[in-house]
Amino acid sequence: MRIIISVMSLAIAISGCSGLKTYPSTGDHNLLVRTKVSGSFSTKVEAFLHVYRLQGPCNFEYLGTVKLNRDEIRLGISPRQSTYLKFDFETSARFANTSSTVPYSVALTPQLGAQYTADVSYVDSVYSVVVRKTGPRGTAERFIERSKLNCQPPTDD
Repeated sequence: MRIIISVMSLAIAISGCSGLKTYPSTGDHNLLVRTKVSGSFSTKVEAFLHVYRLQGPCNFEYLGTVKLNRDEIRLGISPRQSTYLKFDFETSARFANTSSTVPYSVALTPQLGAQYTADVSYVDSVYSVVVRKTGPRGTAERFIERSKLNCQPPTDD
């Protein structure tokens, strides 16, 4: 009986992730995401990047999700297209049925030839997201502020 319950629990957990579609990165890999997450013996931490096309102040088109499960991930976001990047840190207790999500969002319109870097971390229950732009030909870096929109995109799943 325990085996059946374990298999069914695993199937439910896997199907719960099926609503997320993989972000189809553009050919120009202009965004480097450097990720560092650490949980503990009793807490699991995962980081995700949800990408939206922003078509007006409150009109979001979900493009897909990238699981930030490597130290560095390079992907492309469309130049000259208003984009909303939503970083989520999902924590869950390993021995209890509790979880929480900490979001951090940035809106930007990538410039042609510019490079973007996102340093994303969740260590010792403290999160940090720093997004910077390096202009064409390596011009000076510029910090991109956290977005404070009056509306939120629909849920990703």
